Amino acid sequence: MVALPYLLTSGNSFLQNPPPMEMRNPMPSGNMPPPPMDGKQSFPRFGPQNDGTYHQMIFSSVLPFLFSFLSSLFIFRNNEKKELERSKAKAELLNLKYQLQPHFLFNILNSIYSLALLKSDDAPNGILKLSNVMRYVVQESSKDFVDLSKEIEYIKDYIALQLVRTDSSLDFNYTEIGDLKNLKIAPFILINFIENAFKYGFNAEENSKISVKVIVQEGVLNFVVFNKIVNTNVNEENSLKVGLKNTFEHLNQVYPEKHTITINENEEEYEVDLKINLI
Repeated sequence: MVALPYLLTSGNSFLQNPPPMEMRNPMPSGNMPPPPMDGKQSFPRFGPQNDGTYHQMIFSSVLPFLFSFLSSLFIFRNNEKKELERSKAKAELLNLKYQLQPHFLFNILNSIYSLALLKSDDAPNGILKLSNVMRYVVQESSKDFVDLSKEIEYIKDYIALQLVRTDSSLDFNYTEIGDLKNLKIAPFILINFIENAFKYGFNAEENSKISVKVIVQEGVLNFVVFNKIVNTNVNEENSLKVGLKNTFEHLNQVYPEKHTITINENEEEYEVDLKINLI
């Protein structure tokens, strides 16, 4: 094995100069071939000939091995990179799922407390809606996909809680069209648009307007949220921007090339139009 590279070298003197006559193994005397007519004795050449045949045999054996090794290494590195990207995406998605802001809970609890003091019939219903929201967050947050019907029910409970603290100054409209059954969606990917609408779209001192449309047709969800901009004094402006940014990123991660989002914004109005192919 040590001498193999030496033997394979094209300039090897062993291959170019055959061994002396006395080192060659003669054929048995009974089987000696007749001498050639020119009187020169020919002997068989032992070992690989210097015509490239042996080199071709070596390369034909080594190249497939090298190709297989390099291919396996590439696939391993590629899978490792994808796994890291999936882990990062999952961690960011969990962060999005758990971003139910404390200020939302405080505002809702204060609203329910006020209703309780007034002995309003809406207080028990408010507690029930809050319970539904919290239960959904706890039970569904670990899932990659949930029933679209459950996600929309969660959104409607969230809206109901927001409406608890509003008054007649808010013109709110909700529209739902289409069959939500047998469709799945990534959880908590729509709620940020609702939160954003109530943040900027409600002001007790202004004529406020918010509308939400949920339209499902042939497996495509069209989610439209509109609000007039009547509240510009939002303390959590940065957190809202981060929340929307995270939502856009997760839409790209979960629904690459399967969604479109259009935002129409001016000084007075804000509308987001999201379409997701859920099939």
